[in-house]
Amino acid sequence: MRTTLPLLLALAAGLWTFLEPTPSRVRATAPLATLEDRWDLGWARGPWGRSPADELARRVLVYVRADNDPCLALEHAASGDAPLRLAAASFTPVCLEPEARDDDARITEALGVHTAPRLLVMEHASWERLVRGAATAADLAMRPVRAITGGHLEPLGVTWELEQASAEPVSSWLLGRGVPTGADPVTAMESLEAAGALSEAEAFLTEGLADERSPNGIFHRMARLRAAIGEHTVSGAADSEGTIEAALLRESDPRLLFRGWSLLASVFERRAQAATVAQGTYRGVDARRWERRARETSRLAWIDCPDEAAVPFGALLIERYGARPADLDSLDRAFCQAVLRTLRSIAGHDHPRVQRAMEVVDGLR
Repeated sequence: MRTTLPLLLALAAGLWTFLEPTPSRVRATAPLATLEDRWDLGWARGPWGRSPADELARRVLVYVRADNDPCLALEHAASGDAPLRLAAASFTPVCLEPEARDDDARITEALGVHTAPRLLVMEHASWERLVRGAATAADLAMRPVRAITGGHLEPLGVTWELEQASAEPVSSWLLGRGVPTGADPVTAMESLEAAGALSEAEAFLTEGLADERSPNGIFHRMARLRAAIGEHTVSGAADSEGTIEAALLRESDPRLLFRGWSLLASVFERRAQAATVAQGTYRGVDARRWERRARETSRLAWIDCPDEAAVPFGALLIERYGARPADLDSLDRAFCQAVLRTLRSIAGHDHPRVQRAMEVVDGLR
C-alpha cells in the first residue's frame, strides 16, 4: 500500500553520481557548452544589478550549473518542455556559472553550493542581500528544488516542485541550513542535500547515528542505504544492481524503499536512453531490457510512493510504461489503469498531468 509518510529523496542531489559518470565540481575549468546547448528560460546573467520594480515581488529561481553530465542532461530534457517553461515563468530566473565568472563563483560560494545542478528558490530581498555580500546561505531562507525520484532532476518533477514553491510560505523553507528541533530526519536530510548543504547533511546524519540506540532506527537505515549506494557495483547484467538492490530487498521502511527503487528506475531509464542513442546496447544490454527494468522498479517504487509525490511520480511512471506499448502485457495495462485512477482521485480529471496520463493510457488499449 502507498503511504502518507514523507518523501524520501534525502540524497537525491548527489547519489545518482555513484551510478553514472562523476560530475565535475562547479569550480572546474572545463570549456563551457555553447548557449544553444543549454536550458534557455531567459536566465539573467551578470552583472548582478537591481531588477525592474515590477519584478521585485517575484521570487528568484537560481540555477547553479556546470558543464557536467547531470547539468547537460537536465538542460537537454528541459529545453523543449512547455510545462516547465510555464512553471518557471512565475519566477525571476538567474543562472550562476562559477566556472565562467568571478562574481558567479563568489555568489555560489556564499550559497555553499559545490556541485551542480542546483535549483534554489529565494525571496527577491534575500537574493539582493546575497549579491551585495551582506549575507550567506546560513543567514537566509531558501527553498531547494528537489528531485521527485532518487535519481535525477526530471523536467516533470522540476515543474511540480516549482509549482509548489511558487505558493509555499517562506516560513516552511529551510532557514540557516539548520534542522528544526523535532523535524523528521528524512525530510531534513532531503532538504539539506537538495540545497547543496552536503557537509551539514553529513553532520546531521553523524549526530543522529550517535544519539540513536536502535540499529533499526531511521538514521541507521539511511546510513546503510547510503553505504550500499557508495559501494555500488555493476556486473553488466540488467537483472542485478548489486549492493543497492540487495539492500532494498532487506529493507522495510517505506520511505527508503521509495527512494531506492525510484533511484534505480531513473538510472535504468537513463541507460535505456544511452543504448537507444548508441543504436545498440549499454553495458552489453539492449535498450528494451533496460526499459523493462525501469518499468519494474518504477512499479516497486509506486507501492511505497508517498501521497505528496503521487501525482508527479505516477505521471512519470505512466510515461515510462507508455514509451513502448508493444512490450506491455495485460497486467501492465491494468496497472497503468490503476495508477491513473489514483491520479484522478488526487488531482481530478482536469489536471494537465492527469489529462496527459489519460492520453497515454488510452493509447495502450
